[in-house]
Amino acid sequence: MEGQTPPLDLRDGNSVLFLFAAHALQCYTCQEPMSAPLCMTISNCSTGDIMCKTVMYSREEVFPFVGDSTVIKSCAPKCIPSDVDEIGSSRPTFCCNSDLCNHDGAVSLQISYVMIGISASFLCVLLRTGL
Repeated sequence: MEGQTPPLDLRDGNSVLFLFAAHALQCYTCQEPMSAPLCMTISNCSTGDIMCKTVMYSREEVFPFVGDSTVIKSCAPKCIPSDVDEIGSSRPTFCCNSDLCNHDGAVSLQISYVMIGISASFLCVLLRTGL
C-alpha cells in the first residue's frame, strides 16, 4: 500500500487538535458605516479573533434610533455587548461567536430595544388602570 495516506487515528489528541485549529471563525465585515443589508462581505477571521462584532451608528445622538442607521461589522479578539437595559447608548454593540452570526446583529439589537419600550409602555398602562 505504498503511496496511500494512513487513516486518521482520532484517538491521537494532536489529530483532533489540528482539526479544530484549522477552522477560523467567519464573520460579515465592513470597515466603513453602511446599511446593514449591504454589509455582507464574508471574512475569515485571524486566529486571535474569536468574536463577530456589530456596532450601530446613526445621525441621532442616542439609541433607539428613529431614522436610518448604519453598521460596522468586524472580527474581534474580544467584544463587550451593549447592556440591553441601557437606553440612550450612542453606539450599541452586538457580539456573537459562531460562523456568520452577525448577519442581522444590529436588527436583533434594535428589536430588543423596541420590545423593552413596548413592555415598559404596557406596564405603565397596567399600573394606571390598577390591574
